[in-house]
Amino acid sequence: MLANFFDKTKPINSLAIGVIFSLYYFVFFILQENPAFTVVSAFEIGGYLFLNLLFLFLSGVVFIKNGMSNGNLYASFIMVLLYGMFPFVFQMDKTLFVLLFFVLFYQKISTLDENTNTISKLFDSGLYIGVSVLLFNWAILFFPLIFLALLLFKKINMRYLIVPIIGLLVPAFLFFAYCFLIDALQLFYQIFDFSISLEWVNYGTSLKQIPMLVIAIIGFISIIMVLPKIMAVSNRYRSQYTIALISLFIGVFLIGITPLKNGSELLYVFLPFALMIAGFVKIIEKKLMKELVLLGLALLSVVLFTLNL
Repeated sequence: MLANFFDKTKPINSLAIGVIFSLYYFVFFILQENPAFTVVSAFEIGGYLFLNLLFLFLSGVVFIKNGMSNGNLYASFIMVLLYGMFPFVFQMDKTLFVLLFFVLFYQKISTLDENTNTISKLFDSGLYIGVSVLLFNWAILFFPLIFLALLLFKKINMRYLIVPIIGLLVPAFLFFAYCFLIDALQLFYQIFDFSISLEWVNYGTSLKQIPMLVIAIIGFISIIMVLPKIMAVSNRYRSQYTIALISLFIGVFLIGITPLKNGSELLYVFLPFALMIAGFVKIIEKKLMKELVLLGLALLSVVLFTLNL
């Protein structure tokens, strides 16, 4: 049932994903201890819901444009299930804003194999990372993905290497000019304060460790099942899978070193993780087995969501 339903990209299917996410979202905020509902908090909750749905929508666009979705909504559905497994990512902070720029960045680099607007895509990708760095300086780690994409798509030349660097520097220059005009250069210098924290205090409870362990196992199985098949062929899908896999590794590294660990940093791996698991679901030939995998993930998401509230 789930496999057949999300095997298509019809508007009603996409709407169902949005509804499932919204249910998770509102249940999370309603059941929080001592919820203080005011007009201001209602606007904040509604605005943050909109931003999360925008993130899901943009991620879905990426899944379709990079060709990894193969015309289905498995990856988008799995992303919603990941939200359920880790409901603490609903906390409002700047991580979601960083991810919104990241998904725009990812959309640009994943279409670099197309022979249209290459210069514009490279500049925009550098620009999006530049803005992300202003919000979270460690986002600079995603910048090398541009050059990886150029290498995979065999588009290496001096002009293509320079353009994204210019795009990266534009937000920094504008922010420096702003800080200079208001005599607050210390704000600009904070960008270069690459602080690290390896403490995992907020992940000390088993209710947070269990879903992380479970999804790590599922992700590992997905990779080892799909990777040999991907590496055996030379096509666009292999390049896209490589970019997604490296994005996953960078996201895991960011989770490990980010100074403020409140759970929202897990969002850094949602997009590539969803692609990895969706890739595994796609190669399952037996429809019954595919159905059981998706149903199992859905049940796991609901159970972990309930336990972590």
